[in-house]
Amino acid sequence: MIRGIFDSHAHYDDKAFSLDRDQLIENLSLSGVENVVNIGCDLKTSKASVLLGKKHKIFSSTVGFHPHYAKDVDGDYIDILEEMSTEESVVGIGEIGLDYHYGGENRDIQKRVFINQLKLAEKIKKPVVIHSRDALDDSIEILKNFDLEGVIHCFGYDFLAMEKFIDMGYHIGITGVVTFKNARDIKLVVTKIPLDRLLIETDCPYMAPTPFRGGRCDSTMLIHSIEEIAGLRGISSEEVVDITAKNGKKLFKIK
Repeated sequence: MIRGIFDSHAHYDDKAFSLDRDQLIENLSLSGVENVVNIGCDLKTSKASVLLGKKHKIFSSTVGFHPHYAKDVDGDYIDILEEMSTEESVVGIGEIGLDYHYGGENRDIQKRVFINQLKLAEKIKKPVVIHSRDALDDSIEILKNFDLEGVIHCFGYDFLAMEKFIDMGYHIGITGVVTFKNARDIKLVVTKIPLDRLLIETDCPYMAPTPFRGGRCDSTMLIHSIEEIAGLRGISSEEVVDITAKNGKKLFKIK
């Protein structure tokens, strides 16, 4: 069994894990998972992520407002996030960004909340976890104004877009989509991405890889993405795990 797997993006606070969360978390290390970054999407989930980091050594956490929830922020949301970011488990600001696939009517609000959170990350010197869906041009236009490290989570663009994010200093997060038969763009990205910018993630409970597509995802399923990436790159699964774990620990400053 391969050990040392680093899941750079998960949502174990999600209600999909309500019935068996503790048991599943206890079994992660038995399946070779060493680190999981649990991601905040709004105030409630950010608090839950911090609590997971306090309760379980395997977890680190991020805090932030996903673009879907940008319209719901209160006036003091940046102050609240800044205070939460002082917790020991918090390693980044996220998931933040732009989503024009759903909620495109709130573009101006999304941009404002995104920029404010980027400013916070710059102030407190923490990396960012970026959500960008159907919003490539605006995402790049905003991010180029900041000198930040981070990851483009659940990367869903093409090779040329990947190059632009890489040139700005970002990592690329690859989900179980890479195992899908028709995911040609993502498979091409994986063959071309510099290995020192590659991260793997579940986005669980979403994005379950083949052969679990459509079901609930968890970090034990990362092995399927790992094997797919290894085949695409012509390296061993152990190398994929070692490389992505090293990248994740370096980016999020996890010892």
